[in-house]
Amino acid sequence: MAEGLLRVGVAFAGKRLPAWQVQCLRELRAVPGVVIPALFEAPDTGQDAPIGSAVYRWWWRRASRSGPLMMSDPFSLLADLPVVAVAGSGWREVLRKQPLDVLLQLNGTGPSLEESGAITHGAWQFRIGDGHDQANPVPGLQEFFHGDGLTRTALLARGAAEGTLMVLREGCFRTDDRQLSGTAETVLPLCAAWPAQVCRALLVGDRAAATGPSAEPGPESAPTLGNAALLHMLWKSFRNRQRKGRPNKAVEEWNIGVLPQPLGTLLHERPNLNVRWLPPPAAGQTRSTPYGWIREGTLNVLYEKFQRSAGKGVIARIRPKRDNNLKRSRTVLESVGTLSHPFLLEHEGQVYVLPEQLHAERVDLYALDPEGALHFTTTLLEVPLCSPTLFPHGDRWWLLGTDPSQPDTVLLVFHAQRVEGPYVPHLLNPVKMDIRSARPGGTPFPADGALWRPARDASIPGGGICFNRIQVLTPERFEEEAVKFMGPLPGPWSDGIRTLSAVGGLTLMDGLRKPDGPTTRPKDRRHSSSAHPF
Repeated sequence: MAEGLLRVGVAFAGKRLPAWQVQCLRELRAVPGVVIPALFEAPDTGQDAPIGSAVYRWWWRRASRSGPLMMSDPFSLLADLPVVAVAGSGWREVLRKQPLDVLLQLNGTGPSLEESGAITHGAWQFRIGDGHDQANPVPGLQEFFHGDGLTRTALLARGAAEGTLMVLREGCFRTDDRQLSGTAETVLPLCAAWPAQVCRALLVGDRAAATGPSAEPGPESAPTLGNAALLHMLWKSFRNRQRKGRPNKAVEEWNIGVLPQPLGTLLHERPNLNVRWLPPPAAGQTRSTPYGWIREGTLNVLYEKFQRSAGKGVIARIRPKRDNNLKRSRTVLESVGTLSHPFLLEHEGQVYVLPEQLHAERVDLYALDPEGALHFTTTLLEVPLCSPTLFPHGDRWWLLGTDPSQPDTVLLVFHAQRVEGPYVPHLLNPVKMDIRSARPGGTPFPADGALWRPARDASIPGGGICFNRIQVLTPERFEEEAVKFMGPLPGPWSDGIRTLSAVGGLTLMDGLRKPDGPTTRPKDRRHSSSAHPF
């Protein structure tokens, strides 16, 4: 790689590419320091003509009229570049005449693993959806057919320094069961950014960005979906749209519990799970996403109180009375839209709160006074984040949250020198795309010499928690490992969990239960004789 430059060749077959691959090339050319010396045209594989059953061809013609699957002319974007035809097994000679740092293989027949070894950082290719090698893969299609609720994608490198097939980027998304092209419309535009991301990391000196764990070989082909299978899938997707479009009358309740153990103990192989729960909330209300602090030896808790009658959530506070009975909650922050996830942190003797407020389209920081009232301090970001989480690490502050367009999947990171900001985006945003472990789900905490980040696992009904061990967190790099998954805890609120927060030697959490029928509890229950679990 020349100083400050990265030579990236692009290989594809045919005269047209799907719109998401054209987007990929557009983002790649926008990276300062990336130079595309030539286009490499592999033998035409007939990719423009859909293959498969008659129903599939009919569906493909409809799906490819617009969106990321629409076939487009890439030469209008790349008209200034020479085109090198690669015939048969001529990659070795082509690569000898045109040295490359990276070859991005979009489709067609690329160089062999041995031939790719002549490329500094290998030949890159996408593995989309089911993983088979085809010209225009449609993520989610085979997954829907087989009943797999998750669709996995990856950017792979062939023949780099280690001489293996390696994973450079990977993602895990929910399979859309309401529209056959729905998963593709979500996944493909997100994956299109991966080659540009890796190139940015290489250009700032992170050579490890072009390496990764070994990838399992994918199947050479996927079973053809026949007419009967496609017709059944179309009918099933229509039925799912009808069902999910109906009002949901089921009663879903969240409540708050406390574990009298530090948060880090949940990493143990057999942790103490003796959670004590608050009495159930009044009918039509739920309590979730609790965060707490200790004042004068007393535990105080902020949480989202969702009121079905109002159709929105507010930030409320609860604390025990001196007789250890539950004191009625008090609303401390309300807005025109829903407020939730009152992430809490202490810094230099001041308690700060960072609520989720998507309707405001920004992230605000509030200061908590001794009486429990919240006062606006500053705006940290002029864009919204789901489950915003703020913590110090190294020499700066880190603000994490997910993109509201993909709230459970796409993780964004920002950083600043001071808690008040200004915050700038991470070089590799979005740093992670994984429905199992992206969205923040509690307080980051130190344990076993590492920093751990609880995240929501939205891939299971009701939700679970993933414990991520952060391995590298700098303005140019982000690496974490999903080490442990924890499902809902046994007990009365065992249908879901989405928050674990640390308060000294205690751990706050929320739990979900789905009663079989409508609740019969009175709307204004006072819990006057219920012992508080704190």
